[in-house]
Amino acid sequence: MKLANRFFSFMAIAVLVAACQTKEEDLGAPDVTLGAYEMTFAQGSSSQTVTVTATRDWTASSDTWITVSPASGKASKKPVTVTVTVAANDGYDRTGAATFSVPNLAAKAVTVKQAGAMGEDTSNKPMGSGTQADPYNPAGAVEFVSGLEADAATTQDVWIKGIVSSVTTTYEASGSYGNASFYISGDGTATATQFYVFQTYYLGNKPWSAGNPDVQVGDEVIVCGKVVNFRGNTPETVSKGGSYVYSLNGETKGKEIDYDQAEAKTVAAFISAADKTTYYKLTGTVSGFNAQYCSFDLTDDTGTIYVYSVANKADWADKISNGGTVTLAGVYDYYATKQQHEVINAQILSFEAGEAQPVEATEATVAQALAAENDAVLKVGPALVVAAADAGFLMDQDGAKIYVYGGKAAVGDNVTVTAARGEYGGVPQLTNVTDVTVNSQGGAVTHPTPKDITANFDSYQSDTREYVTFQGKLSISGNYYNITVDGATAVTGSIVKPNEDIASLNGQTVTVTGYFLYFASNGKYLYVIATSITGDGSVDPGTDPGDDPSGETEDGYKISWDKQTGWTLVTGGNGSATYTSGDFTILALSNGNSNAPTVNATSGDFRSYAGATVKISTTGGDMTRIVFNLSAQGLRRLPAITASTGTVATQAAGDKTVTWTGSAKEVTFTVGDKAVYGSDGESKAGQFDFDSVLITSAE
Repeated sequence: MKLANRFFSFMAIAVLVAACQTKEEDLGAPDVTLGAYEMTFAQGSSSQTVTVTATRDWTASSDTWITVSPASGKASKKPVTVTVTVAANDGYDRTGAATFSVPNLAAKAVTVKQAGAMGEDTSNKPMGSGTQADPYNPAGAVEFVSGLEADAATTQDVWIKGIVSSVTTTYEASGSYGNASFYISGDGTATATQFYVFQTYYLGNKPWSAGNPDVQVGDEVIVCGKVVNFRGNTPETVSKGGSYVYSLNGETKGKEIDYDQAEAKTVAAFISAADKTTYYKLTGTVSGFNAQYCSFDLTDDTGTIYVYSVANKADWADKISNGGTVTLAGVYDYYATKQQHEVINAQILSFEAGEAQPVEATEATVAQALAAENDAVLKVGPALVVAAADAGFLMDQDGAKIYVYGGKAAVGDNVTVTAARGEYGGVPQLTNVTDVTVNSQGGAVTHPTPKDITANFDSYQSDTREYVTFQGKLSISGNYYNITVDGATAVTGSIVKPNEDIASLNGQTVTVTGYFLYFASNGKYLYVIATSITGDGSVDPGTDPGDDPSGETEDGYKISWDKQTGWTLVTGGNGSATYTSGDFTILALSNGNSNAPTVNATSGDFRSYAGATVKISTTGGDMTRIVFNLSAQGLRRLPAITASTGTVATQAAGDKTVTWTGSAKEVTFTVGDKAVYGSDGESKAGQFDFDSVLITSAE
């Protein structure tokens, strides 16, 4: 009997063990199930609950402003109620998560959203109109500049406000240039919409100098200047002082320095001190004066030093002359490339004219000039002018070529040039020209077979005046003649301003043939002095090929315009653009969006942004057909376009026009959100950009 009892007891225990084992297996695979996957909270501290069901023991984790209780639990088929608590939010609206995990096996998260006392953070969303009263934020600047033609710079200043997110070049690191480069964003962090402030000047539109604080991460700045869509993919400010810091942490005026009270030093003592942060006063005789840059050599009894940059040159450039005595205050710098001591950011305090001492020029061949020391005064020639431009010319002697910067001569002239030997972009040239003697004119000029560098534009290198040719789209902005070469992503072609007027080629694909001169802006631009510039006759949409006024055509009434002439433009969140031609009026409204409709000052095309409306109306007969001819930017950013009445023809990628048909006295078109039909793709915001409109009306 005892044996039987023991047997049944054993069996009962076995059944219980089996039952427990079966129960654990019934929990299934590792998983977490939540009763909700999103929770929304008001600004104050508060709590909500959510259920957690986990097939294994679980733990919770969350953002620091979110508390989860309990923070762990046991495996169970039954839901466990968990309390999620948020702290009061005095900042912007925020989003976080509470994550429930079976370690190394499974996890699920609740998205936690909480309103903030400061509302939505729009710092990294496009805002502003680019004026002093309403500057762009960095995201707004990026959106605006991205809409410019590749390598086209604005002709008007743009204002941008942001917080420094990183510094690429401090003004001290820029050497004697006195500029700085850095990124700004809306919140001071690196974002996809941060804007590049490239080679900008300091407060007051002056070069940075000793005593000025370097810009730092976290600084709030307002930058003013011209902007450029470099290579069509990098929005930035125009280089070499094309912009300046208008405000630095609220300060709009830099530290005042009493230059008259600077300690006086001799040239030798100044060089010996090698102090790059302190202004010292120097007095000496001027020689080698360059009026364009207001640079010169200063000599006293102890030595000579080169005065590289003069901050107040506008006041003195027409007063300084060789042989006079100058007193200035400046900062020391050392130009390692030339192994040269320099004075930078000089403030001229006084000048007394004197008798210039003639400098004996050494006669030299072009080959000897190429090999000479910098600043050597040479009389070079005779040589044949093989290429000429507005800023200088290239001369050849027995196959050796040198660029004469600042000289004037015509192709075919035989010349002798008196000038100083210098360098630019690491390539020798003649500068500070004092005389160009034309020995004869009309000489025969022949060029070698040009080397086509189109396919290898980014990798091209040369240390000689090689004869080259390449093809690309010409973009003219002021004195800049840039060529965007297909396939080149790092380097842009640039032509030294030609003597001829080539404005009619703007926007065309051109073939440029000429002599390589140098690279500029740290290799971004490849400069040539052209001997031939020919267009293919085709102008990209968005480029005005010349005088093309509005008026009746065989196909209907064409509305076109000369850049912003005739337009009424209102900036800001309630911005608008209005243009009337004949019986027709274009009225575009931003509808509260940050970017107002506008006409691009460089390319001349009309531009409207996502969410905007464009209304075409007439005081004449009903309109039956409207054709919008898209600009180059319009091809890149074309979104879905819808109409208030009638029908918009089916759109597709690669469309060059948007066509409407119907019968109405007014039609309102709405601009879609994304560039679904543009070459930039739907990751970019939509824009409805066109350079002319053709309208057919009922008889």
